Amino acid sequence: MENQSLIIDGKEIEFFKGETILMAAERAGIYIPRLCYIDGMTPYGGCRLCIVKLVGDLRPIQPSCSTPAKAGMNIITIDEELQRMRKDIIQLMISEHPNTCLVCGHKTVCEDYQTQFKKNPEKRVFGCYNCSQKNKCELREIIDYIGASDLTQEFEYKNYEIENLDPFFERHYNLCIVCGKCVRVCGELRGINAIDFFGRGHDLRISTPMNMLHIETNCQFCGACVDICPTGVLVPLMQTWTRTREIFTKSICGHCSIGCGLNYYMENEELVETIPNKSAKINKGQACVFGRFCIPVFNRRNETQFHTPLIRSDNILKPVMYNEAYSTCITMLRKYSPDEIAVLASPDLSNESAFILNQFASKVLKTSNIATICDNNCLENFQLLTAIPRSLDHIPKSDWILLVDANPQVSHPLILIDIKKAKDLNKTIVSLKHSPLKIAPETKWLLDEELLLSEDSLISKLSEFQEGIGSILVGPQTTSNIFISLINLCLKNPNINLIPLRSRANLDGVFQFIPQTEDLVYNAIKEKKIKVLLTTERISPTLAKYVENIILLDIFPSDFSNKANIIFPVTTFPESSGTLTNIEFDNQRFYASVTPFRDAKPDWQIICELAQQMKTEGFNYTNVQDIMENLPMIPSVQITDLNLLLLKKMSLQYGKPISWDDFVYRGEKISNRVPDLKKIIEYRKTKNPELIAGVLTASQDETTGLIEIEIDGKGMVKVGTQFFGLDSIKSIIKIAHLSNYRLKIIVDASNPNFRYVDRHKFCMCNNYKANLNESHILIDFAPSLCDMYLRIPQEGDEILKSVDGLIMVDSRYTNITEEEYHEFVQIGDSKTKMQERALHRAHQLLKDESIYYSLNHIQTQEKSMLRPTWGVWNKKVPEYKETTSSIIQQTQKVVLVDQDLCMGCRTCEKYCKHEAISYVLINQDVGIFKGKEMQKATIDGTKCYNCSKCISHCPVNAIYIREWPVEETSLK
Repeated sequence: MENQSLIIDGKEIEFFKGETILMAAERAGIYIPRLCYIDGMTPYGGCRLCIVKLVGDLRPIQPSCSTPAKAGMNIITIDEELQRMRKDIIQLMISEHPNTCLVCGHKTVCEDYQTQFKKNPEKRVFGCYNCSQKNKCELREIIDYIGASDLTQEFEYKNYEIENLDPFFERHYNLCIVCGKCVRVCGELRGINAIDFFGRGHDLRISTPMNMLHIETNCQFCGACVDICPTGVLVPLMQTWTRTREIFTKSICGHCSIGCGLNYYMENEELVETIPNKSAKINKGQACVFGRFCIPVFNRRNETQFHTPLIRSDNILKPVMYNEAYSTCITMLRKYSPDEIAVLASPDLSNESAFILNQFASKVLKTSNIATICDNNCLENFQLLTAIPRSLDHIPKSDWILLVDANPQVSHPLILIDIKKAKDLNKTIVSLKHSPLKIAPETKWLLDEELLLSEDSLISKLSEFQEGIGSILVGPQTTSNIFISLINLCLKNPNINLIPLRSRANLDGVFQFIPQTEDLVYNAIKEKKIKVLLTTERISPTLAKYVENIILLDIFPSDFSNKANIIFPVTTFPESSGTLTNIEFDNQRFYASVTPFRDAKPDWQIICELAQQMKTEGFNYTNVQDIMENLPMIPSVQITDLNLLLLKKMSLQYGKPISWDDFVYRGEKISNRVPDLKKIIEYRKTKNPELIAGVLTASQDETTGLIEIEIDGKGMVKVGTQFFGLDSIKSIIKIAHLSNYRLKIIVDASNPNFRYVDRHKFCMCNNYKANLNESHILIDFAPSLCDMYLRIPQEGDEILKSVDGLIMVDSRYTNITEEEYHEFVQIGDSKTKMQERALHRAHQLLKDESIYYSLNHIQTQEKSMLRPTWGVWNKKVPEYKETTSSIIQQTQKVVLVDQDLCMGCRTCEKYCKHEAISYVLINQDVGIFKGKEMQKATIDGTKCYNCSKCISHCPVNAIYIREWPVEETSLK
């Protein structure tokens, strides 16, 4: 059909049927401001900034994002009336949004000042720079376009607390303009609905149900809300305040078989963040928790990973140069016949490394004992499978979708987007299981039918899905006969896609070059036929004991590496380049974003250099591109040439259901190296709110409304007769609060893992409390909801001590030395961030015995309650001794108020817990309120703890830190 046209700003524009005015303008390169619009999603029309004028229409002012384009329209996108209306809209938005960076007269000067900090991104600058979106704020871009340079509405600061107790990202809802993008991308696109609008009118805000932590909800931590936010409300914890994101490498994720396109961002030669690539065909700007947040942390460089070749001598692994390692390896290999040597390939290898490893086994070692570790995935009829189409884009276009022993939301989270699209198009979605696989709740909501059947019944059920266009997702825990039946279904109907959900990133790619499963080698090892094992993946230590010599190519130490004789350090996928074969059986390029750590090398390079040392031709590759050009092509197979497969007499059970804890790379659990991921996994294993709520109700004393819970000497939480993990304490307190119960908490002080701190003797200001919480070492019981008691053992008896406030601190944290502490938080130079300094100071304070509850404290008079004389900002804290003086090197810092900016709102006074802020009457001669008398804030330096809470909550950035060095200070 011929395209139709309309006129926008005097320019004739062609448009396609179904396009909106905004879409047509975008294609023509005409800018129309908008904040709530999300490309590819249903128009929302919430912000009204995209309004345009339709000349001659009865309703001339229309939102361009939701108004269909029609032939002959004459549209104006910018004139005086439209700009005035947009200004009115934007003024309402910024009346509740910190706006000094938008309309401040000093904005140009500040931007010049900002450039001074690009070389020192660790320094946190208060003020406009407190916003993580400062360099790419959509709101600011629109204000510049509209020309709103002053405030016409009275500013009202919402004063929400920063939400920073969740893994991976924190939320600064004072910056929120309630555009709804995060809500829509979470619900409409991802199908999770973890967040929503709450409240009405002025009190409307974004939150989780009952304002719970995200870890307590069904949040998948995919980061979609973080990436869609236009104003910097959602901030990844790995992102420092003053950093800009300018240098990046386009590559792919290597943590599952989908192959999502990611931008790898570097700073100071370190990988700092991975953000989904919006132009990537397969993921279209979306990712999951592993790709969005785990890659930089998992691949963080440190001395714990292998960085030089190691040889075992006298049962100790000693570092050596590569030539010595190669020589030792060659001597070892030449002692044995080819039949006594085996090679195992990791399913996380690149295609190039798998090809080189296969060539090395056949041409150099001349052994047939080479296999791919398949983790019990179905790889029978592999060549036939390559002929059956497998496209994720096919899922929403299908008439029906089958999930066969599959739980894609957990094993391949991104696929839920396509299943959600299919549901929105009213397609039939059915789950067929032969074992009691627990389908994720968000996937369950999309199902038309969920059936648990025997293998024979499931195979019979497939006969109902022979017609039409279909997509089948099959999980790794199915059986061989079910898989054969699915293949036969596709052979009968070429309109059916069959998509195996592989449990590893490049299993299909590696297997095409090494088409044997690990059982071949495992059986030979058990029969003690294998004397030397060259492996790029770990095997069980139990199996390893049957092998005399192990040559290992690996990244991280493990129980298995302790049994290896020779270890070569290999690069991770962000440190190397090559190709991976993704879920659609396409070969995708990935590129190195950072240089290899120390002496680590790609697998293919180590194997090639070893082959060269063994004087074998054909391994003179110097770069991965040369290997790519020599990779053999898989022979193509036409479905029409194939016959149906016969079912086996003995059907085999393949893998097991996958959870987040099962995601590995080169045998290393991702959760082992990503603390926030581990926190989610462990929390959701122990947390069961429905059970807790039921137990609380059953345990309630009807006469007093009091519930007694106990934290025993092992750290278990006992409610009635039920036991829960310590992580459940937050859920218990929240449920008790919502149900108007009061808690009586009895803590057994015999638990050696904790020390018990009097909260009234330990300052709980913002920096200390937040950072201790983030470090997983603090549980703070406030007296507002709980009656607290310490059960203390005493000479075979126990005493119960009532306490007004209690903090449980990890004893390992309080007992470590200063050197161990620096290693613990990885700080120690003059550029340490403010939060790490606060944590450091808290660690020093917790060594003071006077703030602990102990048997002596209870039996004798309490120690002095004098205010401690310390501050967050001291680089070196004075040590008061009995000697006459102590000379220290010190940095003096003080919190000050800029009287020209202060508008007397008293917000800082509200947040100061140390009564350090007071107000005085001042006649303004300069500044915004010139010629007016106002109450202005002043800070008493003798009371101020420099906790900075007043700074972060000042709506006009009137409070700041002044710092100067003091060379020598004599303390008497």
